Amino acid sequence: RCVAVIGAGPAGLFAALVLARNGVAVDLLDRGAPIRERGLDLNRFHRTRVPDPESNLLFGEGGAGTYSDGKLYTRVDHPLEVPILDELVACGAPDAIRYDARAHVGTDRLHRILPALRVRLEAAGVRHEVLATDELARRYPQIVVPAGGWAIYEPESGGLMARRAVQAVVADATRSGVRLQLDRVMPPRGEGRLDAITTAAGESISAGSY
Repeated sequence: RCVAVIGAGPAGLFAALVLARNGVAVDLLDRGAPIRERGLDLNRFHRTRVPDPESNLLFGEGGAGTYSDGKLYTRVDHPLEVPILDELVACGAPDAIRYDARAHVGTDRLHRILPALRVRLEAAGVRHEVLATDELARRYPQIVVPAGGWAIYEPESGGLMARRAVQAVVADATRSGVRLQLDRVMPPRGEGRLDAITTAAGESISAGSY
């Protein structure tokens, strides 16, 4: 049994780690670059004002929060909260995040923590490799690679373009009966339990939970 986790943001990283430590084979996919290369791409953006569509403030190892100071406080009481904080501390976060009511890690520390977390993921069996455009083209000349494209190489499966992986998941979901709708959800009005949500197009959608 193998699970593909799409996205190496906080949720994806810890989902992959928990699954792997419980004996599940995991492929972790992200369309952006690892943290070091992502930092270089952002430095280039600050100099030229030309963004890389695949590696930027939103896409890449660590997700969008990598450059938002790593604030951790939440009013959600969940049994996974303590193990996640312990994992961050083991990777180099300050011990105070375990008890500080307004805890934050800091962007500078996050850039050191993410590589340590990647090592722990690999130790748990989450196998992945990021291939840049020219290396992917060299290994797999039969694949047409767009300029600036990235892929994930999983040693037992081969080359996989992250964007195509997401599209494949969506296609499989729709075949299984999931209704895909691309629209913006408007902020809810009032307080308490939601009866429905409204899209920017004006459609009202009701569900048992949101």
